[in-house]
Amino acid sequence: MPDLRSPDSLFRSMADVDATRVDSLLDDGATLPGIFYTDEGIAALEDELVWRPSWQIVGVEPEVRNAGDYLTSHISGTGFTVPIVVTRDRDMQLRAFVNVCRHRAHFVAVGCGHKRFLQCSYHGWTYELNGCLKSVPRSEEGGLPPLDQLGLYPLAVDTWKGYIFVTLREAEPLSAAVSALQTVLDEQGFGYPFAPENADPAFTYERVVTPQSGPSNWKAMNENNIECYHCPTTHRHSFSDMYKVDPSHYLHREFDRGVYHLSDFQDRVAAGLGLPAERARDYQFYYLWPNMYLENGLDIGYGANVQRLWPDGVHGWKGEIVSYALPATPRYDPDLVKQISEWWRLTMEEDAEAAGRVQTGLRSGLYSWGYTLPESERNMRHFYRLVWNALAPAFRR
Repeated sequence: MPDLRSPDSLFRSMADVDATRVDSLLDDGATLPGIFYTDEGIAALEDELVWRPSWQIVGVEPEVRNAGDYLTSHISGTGFTVPIVVTRDRDMQLRAFVNVCRHRAHFVAVGCGHKRFLQCSYHGWTYELNGCLKSVPRSEEGGLPPLDQLGLYPLAVDTWKGYIFVTLREAEPLSAAVSALQTVLDEQGFGYPFAPENADPAFTYERVVTPQSGPSNWKAMNENNIECYHCPTTHRHSFSDMYKVDPSHYLHREFDRGVYHLSDFQDRVAAGLGLPAERARDYQFYYLWPNMYLENGLDIGYGANVQRLWPDGVHGWKGEIVSYALPATPRYDPDLVKQISEWWRLTMEEDAEAAGRVQTGLRSGLYSWGYTLPESERNMRHFYRLVWNALAPAFRR
């Protein structure tokens, strides 16, 4: 074991990273080396090995159930952002395209809703819902290739239990990416509110998007999100007022490509909500590599939500919580609902602040690596391995 009294960095640059040494550190329970959170070259590797090939959640099927329905989103890494449009075409096939007009790179759709065609609002180039270029204003001037060569660029799209996923570079089927998650969700009785067999065909599932951002590398923020070792000290008057965070009540486990947490409401909160004993354990949190979160907590008015985050440069992250009202929304004490909403607001604010301070420490150049607890931070150890498994092929020589 190295002399831990020295503040010298283990690796000064990406070129110094030794795969065998990283393997040994992770085997010993160490964190990822600090350079993995600050180096531009490693961030560029993540773009190619994590963000471009991964399946990203972009919406839910009830949003695009009819021909002409569409939604827009994006897939982002540190060095790129690809705008995306998902449509249901006239043959009822779900399709995804790069949301970039083949003329001058303007969007062909914004927001979400219903359209007969996808039309660029810049110059009016119009596309069928299947991506084929339909018409070009003043095309009689000539000088263009055949229109059938100028359709929107297609992307791989697939669905799972009512959730819509898109990938920029399909490295595996979606079913492989979500297989272990589904096993865990089934075991925990997750409700799958958007699955075809559960969604209400007469209900309009409208999204409400809450943007997020913070001053830390995306991994530092994700690591905060997937452990609750910090909850008793960081969230004393927020998350810890809602849920029991001591080890005897707060369960956290890992699966093949993610982690999950289960916890009980604090007794006074459960009583205020009028929950029977069997509903007291109502907090369920699931993380799927690389950046998707599902929660199946108590419906307090927002219904169900899907959260994800992505890099905003090396030293920042952005994210969004997409919330959907559900057909049957229970009614609870409005004052308690307001309090719960405030606890969540504080929790997210405290998390972003904590991760930002971690990033300052990582950027100091005097942090080599740290060591984690085998039980309280077991999810962290699993996440480090997920990151390293994705990036290691670039370092094995």
